[in-house]
Amino acid sequence: MDALHLGSQSQFVRISVPASFSGEGWAQVTFEVADQCFRGRVQAFLERSDFERLLQGLAPLYESLAGSAELSPLEAQVSVVLSGNGRGAIAVAGFAMAHAAFGSKLQFEFELDQTYLPPFIAGLQALLAKSEGSHA
Repeated sequence: MDALHLGSQSQFVRISVPASFSGEGWAQVTFEVADQCFRGRVQAFLERSDFERLLQGLAPLYESLAGSAELSPLEAQVSVVLSGNGRGAIAVAGFAMAHAAFGSKLQFEFELDQTYLPPFIAGLQALLAKSEGSHA
């Protein structure tokens, strides 16, 4: 299982992706969020294209520290938006719902330093490369 972790130990978004993703291009992932004293974990379906769109937004965000990148799957059970202020602070906001489009909802918002982006970007690239290799 691959884990994509964005943030510190007390404020983070973590997406744990099962090995079946690399062969099928979609998977039921474990989406976990922590914001100081609040924590939540849900199972959500994500597709390869969801990760590709996120990565496409992250590269220019890291380069310019401005703009945004978004993870917004079709089922709308989870969402993460990263926005740069142009000076190195990255706002992370989003939500996780107990079920796709209904049920309890945890909304979160916290700020990270840009230094948290490179390992997250590298993890996304590795995940997508592994998935691409299995489709060749």
